[in-house]
Amino acid sequence: GSGKSTHLPPPCVPRMLAATANPLQGFFDECPLTEIAKDKSVLWSISADSTVREALEELKNRRILSLPMIDDREKFIAIVSISDIVRAIVMDKSFDKFASGRVRPQEKDIRALLKQSTVFRRTISTMVGNTEESKTFRVFDEKTSFSHLFRHFSQGFHRALVMRREGEGGCLISQSDCVRFIYKKMMEESGKEEVENLARKPLSELGVLYNVHALSIKDTETALAGFRKMLRWRAFSKWNLGAIPVVDKKGRVVANLSESDLRGADRASFVDLLKPVVEYLRTTHGSVRTPVAATGATTFSEAIRTILDEKIHRLWIVNKDGDPIGVVSLSDIISKFTNFNWAHTRAYELALDFQQEPEPEPHYVQQQEERKKRCTIM
Repeated sequence: GSGKSTHLPPPCVPRMLAATANPLQGFFDECPLTEIAKDKSVLWSISADSTVREALEELKNRRILSLPMIDDREKFIAIVSISDIVRAIVMDKSFDKFASGRVRPQEKDIRALLKQSTVFRRTISTMVGNTEESKTFRVFDEKTSFSHLFRHFSQGFHRALVMRREGEGGCLISQSDCVRFIYKKMMEESGKEEVENLARKPLSELGVLYNVHALSIKDTETALAGFRKMLRWRAFSKWNLGAIPVVDKKGRVVANLSESDLRGADRASFVDLLKPVVEYLRTTHGSVRTPVAATGATTFSEAIRTILDEKIHRLWIVNKDGDPIGVVSLSDIISKFTNFNWAHTRAYELALDFQQEPEPEPHYVQQQEERKKRCTIM
C-alpha cells in the first residue's frame, strides 16, 4: 500500500516484499538467453578515449541509451549509459548557482557557464562508476537462464552484455527485450488460469501506487531542477527509474522528463537546461509529447502492451483528475517474474523522509585495471 510504515528499514537498504506468484517460473528457469541473443544485431561499442560529446552523438544517432566500452585492445571493460553522463552534466559545479531554479541567468552567466564547462571534453571512461549500474561490469553467457537475468534486472539494472557462442560475439540484452519476450510468452500461455490471473490483475493490486506526485516537477521549474531532483532520491534504491513526471499548476501530468532527453546534448545546448522544463523539451525535440498514462484499473497485460506499443520505459498511473499516483516501470514488470519483489515504494518514502540533498559531483577518473577486476562472468 501507499501508507507509511512505523518501522522504516535502514536508509539505502531496499526491503524485500513477499513474492508475487510467478506462473511462468518453470519456463524461465529452463529457457536460455539464446532465445533473444540469436536474433540480436551487431553490437555497437565506443572506445574508452572517446569524448562525452562523441558518446552523446552516438547515443542520439543510434537511438540507444548505452554503449559497451572497449579498451585499446578492443576488450569490453564496461557499459556506459546515458544515466552516467546525465549525472556528470547536471551535477557540473558550474550549475550550482542555478540549481534551485530560482536564479535567472544573465547573459554574462551564460558566457561563464560555457567557459567553465569541461564535461563534454572529458573522456567517456571517466563517466564509469557515476551510477550503481556501471560500477560493476557483468557478462552473461547465452546459456544463462532468463530467471537469472530477471533477478539481475529486477534490482534496477537496465541492460546486460551477453556473450554468444559459435563466434557471433557479444550482444546487449535490455529490459525492453525481456519485457517483449515475457509478453509473448504470456500470450502463448494465456489459456492457463494462473497466467490469466496475473494478466488480468489491476495495477492497483500490484504495489505500484504511491506518492509519485511528491517527486514530480512543476512545469514552471527548470529542466536542471528536474534532473537534479531525479538524482536526489536515487541513492535510496538500486532501482533507477531515470524519469520524473512534469505537472501543471493543477497537478496534472503534462509531460515526462527522462534521462534520454539529454541524448545529443552538446556545449551549445548545455545552457538550455536553465529553461523551464516544458520549454527545454520543446527546444530539444521540437514538440512536447503528451505522456501516455494508465489508471489503477488498467490490467497488468494492458500496461505491458501499452509500454511495448508506445516504445516507452515506464507508464505513469493517474487518477480521474490526471494527478500522478504511481508508475509501472520495466523493472516492476520483470520483478513479477522473479522469486522476490523489491519495495520500490519504500525507496520513495525514504527519499521523502530523509530529505537528501543532491549528491556531490562524482569522482571521475577510474583506472582501467581496477575496472577489469570488477568484470564478473555470470
